[in-house]
Amino acid sequence: MTGLRRKHHGELNRMNVPSTRYDDLRYEYADNPLALEQIDIYDPSSQHVPLMRAYRDALKTRDEEAVATSLDALKREYPLTSG
Repeated sequence: MTGLRRKHHGELNRMNVPSTRYDDLRYEYADNPLALEQIDIYDPSSQHVPLMRAYRDALKTRDEEAVATSLDALKREYPLTSG
């Protein structure tokens, strides 16, 4: 399974991407679960952001239980990109 095309990765990697662009790409890639996960990684309003923040904070504090819990949550919600 392939995800986002290279041009879309480049486009989403820029600053100030309009929120409507994420919606447009979700529509375009509706049948591609990997691409949808990748879009969420770029979208600052997606649930990926707080999950990744919790994981990062757990790593910083070296809280092994929190690391395991937050990593499990990421893998559950984003199995294709967090494996």
